[in-house]
Amino acid sequence: MWLSQKIEFPNLGITIDIPSRIALLGDASITINSLLLGVSIVAGFLVVCWQAARTKQDRELYLDFALYALPISLLGARLYYIIFSLGRLPADPILLIELKEGQMAVYGAILAGIVTAFFYSGLKRLDFWRLADTACVGLLAGQIIGRWGDFFSRRSFGGYTDGPLAMRLGIHDVLAGRGLVGPADTAISVVSEEMIVRSEIGGYPGYIQVHPVFLYEAVWNLFLLFFLLALTKHKKFEGELFLLYLIGYSCGRFWIEGMRTDPLYVWGTELPVSQVAAALLIGFGLLAGVYQYWHSRSARP
Repeated sequence: MWLSQKIEFPNLGITIDIPSRIALLGDASITINSLLLGVSIVAGFLVVCWQAARTKQDRELYLDFALYALPISLLGARLYYIIFSLGRLPADPILLIELKEGQMAVYGAILAGIVTAFFYSGLKRLDFWRLADTACVGLLAGQIIGRWGDFFSRRSFGGYTDGPLAMRLGIHDVLAGRGLVGPADTAISVVSEEMIVRSEIGGYPGYIQVHPVFLYEAVWNLFLLFFLLALTKHKKFEGELFLLYLIGYSCGRFWIEGMRTDPLYVWGTELPVSQVAAALLIGFGLLAGVYQYWHSRSARP
């Protein structure tokens, strides 16, 4: 599905007209979402190598780790999405394993990456916390880039707003970007009747005007990345950067997830699963941070 209608930020006077796919040879094409996923992986790995060099570690170690972590994390992201969206799954089972449309969940990637790092560090007799400190900044850099895939595929936005950063999208593009084709599908899509009515009242039928939550998350993560990089040479214990990443990212995600119109829910409830995961990881980060801090103090001569 090629999406080419314009995306507007009316209160900023910005209009962007860009397709969701890039043409390749012949009839072949690639989604910008998929392209950005690839760019985010490469960029994240380069940031990890740079961080390893800053902290006088062997960069080859992280290349070896990435060979395990990347495929397992991608699989975890996809499985997480499948598990918590059983009511949205396609009729064709083969679509369950397709990654090209970006139907993945970042918390699945994070959890799979943590498990991989735990077992990898055990097998290689490495310090798990030091490995996690180095890897988390690359993961965060990748998340910043990857989140922009939602912009080009018209996903990850909040409810109606007329604020300074309001984003205006074509309803057809929003539905088509999820494989939906018409009004009958709006019940399982992200377009509510209220959003349509308020947009029509505003004088732009056929469009919705929403919070660009993908942008909020990308900016939040960018500031968090700068903070972690600045803290690297001043951290008090191994694992501090990683635990601050978990707490900082999860705090932002908890707030942003409450604005989204397309969250995944815990089975049988109206609790967004990402908010539950965020709360659990914040709690884990705080408890583990206290333990690591006191453990590092007691280990000093």
